[in-house]
Amino acid sequence: MKKKVLFLVLTSFMLAGCGSQPKDLESCKADIADFEYDISDENVDLKEYNGKLKYLYIQPAYEVNGKTYKTNLSDFWLNNDKVKLVIFGNGIKEVNDSVFNSSEVESVYFPKTMQVVYDKTLDYLHSEDEKIQIYYEGTEDEWNSIFAEYERQTVEEAWNSSEDMEEKGSAVGKSLADKLNSMMGSYDDSEFEYHYSVSEDSLESLMK
Repeated sequence: MKKKVLFLVLTSFMLAGCGSQPKDLESCKADIADFEYDISDENVDLKEYNGKLKYLYIQPAYEVNGKTYKTNLSDFWLNNDKVKLVIFGNGIKEVNDSVFNSSEVESVYFPKTMQVVYDKTLDYLHSEDEKIQIYYEGTEDEWNSIFAEYERQTVEEAWNSSEDMEEKGSAVGKSLADKLNSMMGSYDDSEFEYHYSVSEDSLESLMK
């Protein structure tokens, strides 16, 4: 009988610790194994998140095989319908313009270390019932200094952007995708609610 009780207690503990709805920042930090990634120089290039966390904290660095690498999100695509809140950790400077494409994200936290956030990036966020919530560590003035209108390259500009055929093809593909997305609508400020001077720790109150 005691063994059965112990098993139930341990099972409950494991489910609480590994559940899809963490209650604090530490449990939002997904393991590197939950990402598709590549290693290049001093960076870990995240590609996709395959985990089940509802609240996802993306760290500015990850340890892989005993070595710490800086997180690179320039090619990261959050193609995941389980994540509702994304927290970009302090130290992250940029994200893929299309990071939220095909996601179900409802809230995003940006640190002051972000160098630019494009309107196109936020335009991928949609909510049927309520406004998308944007939380920023800095002030409103600091946000306005990094929030920018995305300027799409024309196909001709993309074609002439590189002599490398692979890079050329990628740039043209991106230009065409950007054009298609722009035809489907553009960033609408009325769909968003902004919160400034927000600390990471205060985000725990959002985890229900």
